[in-house]
Amino acid sequence: MAAAAPNVVTLNKGNFKETIENNPFVIVDFWAPWCEPCVVFTPTFEAAAAKNKDIVFGMVNTETDPEISEYFDVSQIPGILVIREQAGIHAQVGEIGAPALDKIIEWAREFDISQVRDYYAEEDKWQFANVFNDGGRCVLRVSLFYNRWILKIKQ
Repeated sequence: MAAAAPNVVTLNKGNFKETIENNPFVIVDFWAPWCEPCVVFTPTFEAAAAKNKDIVFGMVNTETDPEISEYFDVSQIPGILVIREQAGIHAQVGEIGAPALDKIIEWAREFDISQVRDYYAEEDKWQFANVFNDGGRCVLRVSLFYNRWILKIKQ
């Protein structure tokens, strides 16, 4: 059996957040060793990684790291999650072959990420600034919502 491409990494609680934050394009494979379709998909996933060296391909074992799959509400495997610039842009559940995975990667490369960037830019700003009169005092109540999906993962 050939060695996995260097851009295929095992993701777990200890490195998931860092991997997503430090790589602009990540494709995550949620799998388990007892899942035959998952095991059959692994060579397809690794072959795609070999053809797309600029993308990090991460594998999450749902048995050893259930917190990650639970966080993303993964209830069926195999499943993949395509992440660009820390945003999940596509999720695919169920068995797929190499041609379908190639099409997903092609679509993800062409995906216009500018709307996601705009959303995050707005989200990073102060979302609510309510000025109200409280017994003669002017009170400014400000709430910041910095709720990026990936950043909520606990380590």
